[in-house]
Amino acid sequence: MAYESGTAGDYVDLLMRLYQFVTQTMTPVEQRWRALRWIGYKRIFCSSELGGYEAFRGFDADSASEWLTAQSQAAPSHLGLELVRPLEVRAFTLRGAGKASRSPKSFTLEGSDDGEVWTAQETWNDQSWSNAQFREYSVSTPSIGAKTHWRILIHANNGDWGYSGLRDFDLLETLETSRISHGVPAQLILQGPGLSGNDAVFVGIETYASPTTDIFNWRLAGFSGFVEANGFSKQPGASPMMGFPVWNAAMPYWFVANGQRIVCVVKVDTSYMTFYLGKFLPYATPGQFPYPLLAAGMTPTDALTRYSDGSLVLPYKGNRANFKFRFIDGEWLQPESWPWNNSVITRDTEGHYPLMPIVLNDPANTYGELDGVYFVPGFANAVESTVVADGLEHLVVQDVFRTGVRDYFALRLA
Repeated sequence: MAYESGTAGDYVDLLMRLYQFVTQTMTPVEQRWRALRWIGYKRIFCSSELGGYEAFRGFDADSASEWLTAQSQAAPSHLGLELVRPLEVRAFTLRGAGKASRSPKSFTLEGSDDGEVWTAQETWNDQSWSNAQFREYSVSTPSIGAKTHWRILIHANNGDWGYSGLRDFDLLETLETSRISHGVPAQLILQGPGLSGNDAVFVGIETYASPTTDIFNWRLAGFSGFVEANGFSKQPGASPMMGFPVWNAAMPYWFVANGQRIVCVVKVDTSYMTFYLGKFLPYATPGQFPYPLLAAGMTPTDALTRYSDGSLVLPYKGNRANFKFRFIDGEWLQPESWPWNNSVITRDTEGHYPLMPIVLNDPANTYGELDGVYFVPGFANAVESTVVADGLEHLVVQDVFRTGVRDYFALRLA
């Protein structure tokens, strides 16, 4: 099992750190996960923007919204994005502005390694448009290589003196069986080797945001497989899409992972968020229960929910829609959790902090327990303190903002 803690700069940087941890730095090496899909942008930028027509609207998958420059700054102007990984661009798409005269007449596709020094990939001139017209462009010039930063530099529009704009800008990558869009929010789909090294555990994380309402979140899911041509929510056997509210600012984090599951804790302002993606420990043989996959997030759907929402609740308490596991028939079930469904067991422990397994159950069955995540009593306990059990250190975490005696869990750090 591997552990990492630190401070991420924002919600995309947090995902980039998780990607690096589980695929490149965690030990032992044979427990590392493989990135099946790692695409999307880290940051969107522009030369200027008009209120209500911000740069992010050029990448929001809404063909009716658009980016416009500030008034009288039509050209030269640019719209671009910083990607989560370098990309060689041989094709891209544009949707022109709602008013054709604002669409680019002359423009250059440029790439950069650092966002400071730019290299021209190719220039297009005399481009006329109809209103909100969609076009695909192929690059015919020799490649300038894979770059992390790409932008459309507009030299002139089609006659509008006040504004230039675009409704959509997307970078395309051709794979063996499909083409993937990179002008999208960051998306990571992983395959874990399991504890044996011979299993295949599929989970995914995707960022989504509403900058105008200060919402910057992750979308979480578990899968039964991976299809290159399918979108995130259309992967085989997908769990319900769950939300994980974070934010666009610095936040401390704790990652714990092995080959079969990933657990994350993040401190957002004064609240604590957690998720569990991967296998739990079933009370059954591999033949009886071959794929005991759990998806646990902070919200039961991927609705736009801010980190400060009072309804956010720890998933591990069970009997809630943000805590689901895949049963042997492929259905996603919503179990209860012991000891939270037993009020007697959580009485005062007189200064001792025994760790109790979190057991998935319902009136008919007892299914198994979480891997490395435990109930810990909250009497005179405090968040971010540590408990040592069997010689191993465990981090104490509270239920979002709650500090009652039944509102804590412990995460094994080794």
